[in-house]
Order: sequence, then C-alpha cells, then structure tokens
Amino acid sequence: MNVTNPSNRTALVAIDPGRNLGWCLMAFLHGAWTLAACGLVCSAARGLNEQAAETLTGAQGSILRALWAMGHHPGDRPLAVCELMEFRPDDVRSNAQDLIRVATIGAAVAGMVSLEARFATPQEWKGQVPKDVMGRRVLAILSPGELAIMRAGLMDHAPGLHHNTLDAIGIGLWATGRMERGGVRP
Repeated sequence: MNVTNPSNRTALVAIDPGRNLGWCLMAFLHGAWTLAACGLVCSAARGLNEQAAETLTGAQGSILRALWAMGHHPGDRPLAVCELMEFRPDDVRSNAQDLIRVATIGAAVAGMVSLEARFATPQEWKGQVPKDVMGRRVLAILSPGELAIMRAGLMDHAPGLHHNTLDAIGIGLWATGRMERGGVRP
C-alpha cells in the first residue's frame, strides 16, 4: 500500500487495535508524509462491550482531537489503515475469538475516523520481523521532530505498552510508502 496521491489525501490514521490501541496520524505536509500525532488508548474494562465502549470513547477523544488540531475533518477524506490480525493455528497463543474481538474494535475505530478504511495483516506490513527489531527499525526512520511527537504522545503511558503505538506508526510509515515491508527503507 502506498498512499502517495496528495490531491485527495491530507491525513492518514493508522491503528494497531487491541485492549491497548495504538494509533498515529500521518499528515501530508509540504509534499511529504510526516508523523503529526500519536497515542495510546488503554482499556481496563473486563467485558467486551465495556472494553469496546471505553476504547471507542478514548479513540474518539484523542484521534479526532488530533485530526481537528491539524485542521482536518472527515470531509478532507482521511484514510484509516487498521491492522487485521491473523489466526495462526500452530500458535497456542492465537485465540480466534480474541482475534475477532480485536478486529471488531479496530474496525469500529477505523470507521469512526474515516469513511474509507483499509486493512493490512501483520504479514503484509512487517512480515516475520520480531517486535523488538521492528520497533528499532521504525524508530530509525523517524526524524528528530517525529521522535519528539512520539515521546509526547506516549509520555503518560508505561514503556511496556509503547510497542502498540510503534506498530501503528510502522503501519503508517508502510501505508504512506516511507517504509517497505519488514521495516526496510524504500
């Protein structure tokens, strides 16, 4: 996926869904895609309906506020790109019911942000790259200004949760063509 048409794209919101939903806003500024905002929406709710409501409320508050702060609104045609989890039957940690719940919440947030949503599996955007390696590759692509935006977006969250937002940023970099599959620079 490479969203390089600036005539109809001014913003892209990338989402890493889950109980701790990472997100980033990529804005098309001065002829290039740049990280404009990011954050993490954490839910402590136990039930699925409560978790979904808490995540949607938190996402609405943070993502839409970031879009509006940048002067964007749904009429600007932002694109939402959400990770779509894959079921791996050989992985004992891969629970189909949990993946359905995560995908549902991710799709709901994507639909709230944009009239147009696309989905990418982990295999499509990062391949088999381990999470820690992928995180380092994402960080290496960001400019000093973007790293400052990332730190500001995560300062209220425990470092052990930052990987959720790093994944969202990786999805955003991949979707805008700033990164190829696996964290490789184009």
